[in-house]
Amino acid sequence: MPTVPTLPANYVAGLWFGFGGTQLQLIGTIDSTGEDSLVQANCTQGVLSGAQADLFGKFAYCNAPYFLTATYNLVAAGMVSVCLNYCRVPC
Repeated sequence: MPTVPTLPANYVAGLWFGFGGTQLQLIGTIDSTGEDSLVQANCTQGVLSGAQADLFGKFAYCNAPYFLTATYNLVAAGMVSVCLNYCRVPC
């Protein structure tokens, strides 16, 4: 069994994934209220929902725009620093 992490309140997560096959297809579940899990997770590209499929290719993501917006806001507030170490300079 994988270890389930303890996450802080109001956390924001994003997932990016791909594979080497022809078409990546995400298949969600429907909860007791009739909501599709892929819609709830803000997934895009490769989503199979009902009879409609968004087959984009080898890449898909869930909640990425919200994650990037939250990260940008934390950087702007000085709460997070981002190190792009292309020059191999200590961050």
